[in-house]
Amino acid sequence: MGRTFIWSYLNQAIDFLCRAGIIRLEKGRYRVIKKYLHVDNTSPEINQYHRNLRLKAIEAFPLRDDDSLYFSSFLTCQKEDLAEIKKKLLGTVRRCSSLIKESRPGLAAGLNIDLYKI
Repeated sequence: MGRTFIWSYLNQAIDFLCRAGIIRLEKGRYRVIKKYLHVDNTSPEINQYHRNLRLKAIEAFPLRDDDSLYFSSFLTCQKEDLAEIKKKLLGTVRRCSSLIKESRPGLAAGLNIDLYKI
């Protein structure tokens, strides 16, 4: 892979991030504008978005460290208990989203939470 190809790819990525309003060029440096990205459940791209994030989690698994969290579990419970678990998880996601929105840019991370019937 030549340097020209890499720079071309990098420039395309930067251009996309600027057009999407995620970064902006200020005083010769790129600045993160949107720190938190969320694809709405009504988006036609939602399935691919979830798939991509889960694949990233699988790729990162061998590199896990003390900052990583991986939790997987099968469970059995009543339908109303499953609804309560979902409600609690959504509350946690909302609180984390508020924290992320207030945080200064730094590390990039992925977050996946899955709760589904088998």
